[in-house]
Amino acid sequence: ILKAHDWAPGGQSLLIKAHHPAYLKGRTHPVYYPRFASRTSFRFYDRDETGQFRWTKTFEHPMLSGGDVAFAFSIADFVSPDEIIIRGVVGSNRHPYYYNRVSGELRNLADRAGSYFNVYATSSSTRQIVFTYTSYTDPPDIFRLRWDGTALYRLTWQNEELRREANLRQDPVTFTLRNGQVRVGTLIQAADAPFPPKNVPLIVWQEGGPNVPMVNQWMANVENPYALLPSFGFALLITPVAGRHGYTPAVYTSLVDNSNFGQIDIDEQAEIVQQVIARGWTTKGKVGITGCSYGGYFVLQSIVRYPDLYAAANPQCGFIDAITEWTQGATVLPPYLEGLPPYKALNEYVKDSPSYGADKVKTAVLTFHGTDDFLPIVQNENFHLQLVNRGVPARMVRFVSEGHGLGLQENQLYAAQEQISWFRTYLK
Repeated sequence: ILKAHDWAPGGQSLLIKAHHPAYLKGRTHPVYYPRFASRTSFRFYDRDETGQFRWTKTFEHPMLSGGDVAFAFSIADFVSPDEIIIRGVVGSNRHPYYYNRVSGELRNLADRAGSYFNVYATSSSTRQIVFTYTSYTDPPDIFRLRWDGTALYRLTWQNEELRREANLRQDPVTFTLRNGQVRVGTLIQAADAPFPPKNVPLIVWQEGGPNVPMVNQWMANVENPYALLPSFGFALLITPVAGRHGYTPAVYTSLVDNSNFGQIDIDEQAEIVQQVIARGWTTKGKVGITGCSYGGYFVLQSIVRYPDLYAAANPQCGFIDAITEWTQGATVLPPYLEGLPPYKALNEYVKDSPSYGADKVKTAVLTFHGTDDFLPIVQNENFHLQLVNRGVPARMVRFVSEGHGLGLQENQLYAAQEQISWFRTYLK
């Protein structure tokens, strides 16, 4: 699928964004829907002597892997007839890159982990960009930078007091899986905490989606507790796994190749947790897990598949039943995840739906859900009741009139206290 993206100064060149279909293993037909595209690329069209535009060059790069979704929109802007500033995701970082389409030079302009949003180029004579910079440990502020990556200058200090008050550190970490693939992540802790940590309470977090990047940016709510949980003594580990942006098209689509869904990303996270324990960063009984939406699904499916690995869990606004998702009319996501309707693959749908695995759970579970969530609260209530009836430590907080996630400040504040208290109680 092609989409006009940007004109070069002077109007002699046009930049086209191309969404490449996903060719999934075990599927007969490719998937063209942009959210599920395997990658994007940028095509350059130049006006020839006849006035027609001709395709002359293509820019491709792993940072453009994955579908076109929030925080991963691949963006490229002409800043001169032959120079472009491109933004894409590598690991969890969303950086600006300078690209010269004549020389082929590609240069990362960032000098630190994090995300560069709202990137605007000044005139070609000053050769600067102005942008909002943010990271897991840095609330947003505005900076400027030359196109050659020098002369970084901070323009606003609006959130400096917040940054100092949070006083956090982030350290890059890597994990080599049994299949030889490498996953890159970030460990967030208090600034005075040692790295690597030793025998600390550690919580893993996964983003919603699926197919949403785990972008390195400031947030401090219960759904995205990057600055919240580390401020209260917990190490927070964020690692994009199979199905996320930041790696390659093959890693992105592997989530739904064959019958991988409900297993591959869950298993990768579990393997990473096992490595973290082996490294001595934490111990069994001190590992928690949290996430919202698909992240809530990830939490529930993880404690079903690995009942002895996680001591405490906090699923929020969780997707819990693939069959119900299909029957409610979600015509896009379930077919992509499963490849077949439930009446053609019932056992697979059941296996991939944590709602049918409550009898396996041993983890202490704190559930958040809004009464107006489009994902039916009754299913999470049913899951919670099954845990209570089995004597598993479980608590469910229903947020009246809240939808998919918590929008009211008072609910965020209350939920944060519940979340912190739960992990303090069960991660010992």
